Order: sequence, then structure tokens, then C-alpha cells
Amino acid sequence: MRDVFGNYVIQKMLEHANQAQINLMFGVIQKQVAVLAFDQYGCRVIQKAIEVITPQMQKALIQPLLAIGPRIMFDSNGNHVIQRCIQKMEKGDISSLVQWCKGRVAELSRDVNGCRII
Repeated sequence: MRDVFGNYVIQKMLEHANQAQINLMFGVIQKQVAVLAFDQYGCRVIQKAIEVITPQMQKALIQPLLAIGPRIMFDSNGNHVIQRCIQKMEKGDISSLVQWCKGRVAELSRDVNGCRII
């Protein structure tokens, strides 16, 4: 998942997998989500996973990321994961993320990566 070429293989596997296969891959991704989110190639796997997993899985995947806090929003790779969460997840499931952003719009707007969240 963190390999320059391997991440594409995993993304394609997620894209074409049946639910049982997605469940298996989700288990592996979930265990490494914090590391993958900050990785140049791993963040792409998480973004694809967010597109194909169930809403319940999405909630489980984002919880460790929200626990990391604002650092992920300012990260050159992590911000892309947060963007995908905002795009694909239900509003109620990202409400704590939205609340955090509300008080820091100016700070996020001035940051090269944070501005992408806004």
C-alpha cells in the first residue's frame, strides 16, 4: 500500500472487489490507517477505500484520523484523505471535523495544505 506501484494494485483491487474481499482489505487498512494517511502512496489507498467501503466502515476508518487532530489537515498527504472524507461521507459522520475547522478557517486558509480542506 505504501509502494510507488503497489498502491495502484491495491486501489484496483478495492475498485473491483466484492464485499467479502473489501471486508478483508478494510481490516488490513484499518490497522494501518494513521501511517497510511501520512504516506505519499498510502493516502491514495485510503482515498479509494473511502469510496468503496460501507458508511459504517467509513466511520470506523475516520475515527483514528480524527484522533490525530489537526496535524493531518496540514499534512501534504493527509489533507487529501480528509478531503475525500468530506466529499464521500455523511455530514453527521464528519461533524467533529467540521466543528474543529469552524474555529480555524483563517489558519487553514493560509496553509498550503489546509486551504484544500476549506
